[in-house]
Amino acid sequence: MTKIPLFGPGPAEYYQWEDLVVGFIKTSRDNCCSCNRLRLTSTGQLKTCLYEENGINLREILRQDSSDVKLKETIQTVLSLKPSINHTVWEAQKIYMCSLGG
Repeated sequence: MTKIPLFGPGPAEYYQWEDLVVGFIKTSRDNCCSCNRLRLTSTGQLKTCLYEENGINLREILRQDSSDVKLKETIQTVLSLKPSINHTVWEAQKIYMCSLGG
């Protein structure tokens, strides 16, 4: 497996093995500062960070039969308020990637 240059935007480090390219996002302050990812959980929570305790409940918005415009505005608002999270929070709160589906 060989490390390759950045393969698109975001905090991942990419490696290539034959025809397979795999990206790994490591927990570090540098990655948190450059992260542009969102996570949507299986319960409809939109999270701006793996370590964010609570997200925005998109499922509730969809079940209220809201318009696409309302959904889009909600997501844009969440994006504009994306916090700069200290990656060490996970240790104190015991938040692990496997529990978030990250």
